[in-house]
Amino acid sequence: MTIPLRAFNPALRDDEQAPLTLHPAGPAGNPVIAMLLNAHSMDLLGGPHTLMDDHGRLRQVRYTPGTATQALVTTPGGEAVAYAFCSGEAPFVVTEVGGVVHPAYRRRGIGTALLRWAERQARTILAVAPADAHLVLNAHCYDVDQGARALLGQGGYHLAREWIHLTVTLGQSPPAPVFPPGITVRELDQRTDWPRVGPALDEAFMDHWGQINMPPEPPPTPDSPVDEQPSTETANEDDPYFNSAGLCFVALHGDEVVGSCLCNARTIEWPDVGRVGSLSIRRPYRRQGIARALLHHAFGAFYQRGVRRIVTDTDGASFTGANHLYAQVGMSIYRRELTFERTLRPGREWRALHAVA
Repeated sequence: MTIPLRAFNPALRDDEQAPLTLHPAGPAGNPVIAMLLNAHSMDLLGGPHTLMDDHGRLRQVRYTPGTATQALVTTPGGEAVAYAFCSGEAPFVVTEVGGVVHPAYRRRGIGTALLRWAERQARTILAVAPADAHLVLNAHCYDVDQGARALLGQGGYHLAREWIHLTVTLGQSPPAPVFPPGITVRELDQRTDWPRVGPALDEAFMDHWGQINMPPEPPPTPDSPVDEQPSTETANEDDPYFNSAGLCFVALHGDEVVGSCLCNARTIEWPDVGRVGSLSIRRPYRRQGIARALLHHAFGAFYQRGVRRIVTDTDGASFTGANHLYAQVGMSIYRRELTFERTLRPGREWRALHAVA
C-alpha cells in the first residue's frame, strides 16, 4: 500500500501537487536500497557500505537482526529518495529502527517522517513482547553523522553505548600464538562443529552489553519437531564476508570448546581487508591469554593469505575487556559508532546492561 509521506510528518517540505510517497519494499527492492545506502555512506565516509552478492543477497557493513520491515520513499516519477526499516526478533523487547535519505533530498523533513513510520511499525512488533518487559527502540549511527544524531535527539532518543572500530596493518609476520598448557586450536569444521561451537559462543556473549539472555528451552521430547539441517550446499559455501573457510578457529581443552575466533576473508567496504567477525571465550577460561593467542593465530592465517590489513569492532566499554585486548595486539581506533535508545514502556529489564561481578 502506498501512503503519502506527509501522513507521517505534516511539516514535510515537498510538492503538494506531486507528493513523495512511501511504500513497502521487498527483496525486489534490494538494488535500490543498496544504491541509497551507498549514496549515504559515500557522502558520509567516502566508501560503499552495501553490495549485492552473487546470490542476489543484500550485504551490509552493519548486520541487522531479524526479518526487517522495509519501506522506500519515491517521487511521482518513481525515483527512490529514502529508505527505512524496523527489525526485531524474539522476545521482542528491543526493536531496531533506521534508514537513510539520499544526500540530494536532505533537510526536507523526510528523515523525521521515516523515523515516525519505523516507530509505528515497531509498536506493532513490540506488542507481542512479554507483558512486564522494558521495551525500547534502538537506532545506530556513526559519530560523524551529525544529521542522524540531531534527528534522534529531537525524537527523544538518548546515547546508550559507543562502539569502536579498530584496525591493524601487518608489516611483518605476527607473533606466534602462545596457548596455555592443555589448550589446543584447530580450524572450525562448519559441517560438524556448530552443535558445540554455537552454544559456547552464545554462552560467552551473555556477558556483552545489551545481550538478551533468554530462559533455557525445555529439553526435547520424542514428539518435539526436529530443526531442519542446512543443506550440504549451504554448509559448504565459502562465504568471503562471513565465517570464511580457513579463517575460523576453535580453542579446545580436551574435547571441550573453550572459545572461538571467526573471521571474514574480506569486507564490504574494502575487498582487500580481512575482518575478525567475532572473538569469544567462555567465562571459566578468561584471563589466561587464550583470546590473545587466538588473535595471533588468526592474524597469522591472514598474513599467509597475503592480507595485510585487518579490522574489527567491539564495545567501547566492553565488560570482558575486549577493547583493551585489541589495543594490546596493536589495533587502533579508526571509527566510532553510537547506539541511541528510546524507552517505549518501562518494565523489567531483560538485557545485560552491567558487568557481572
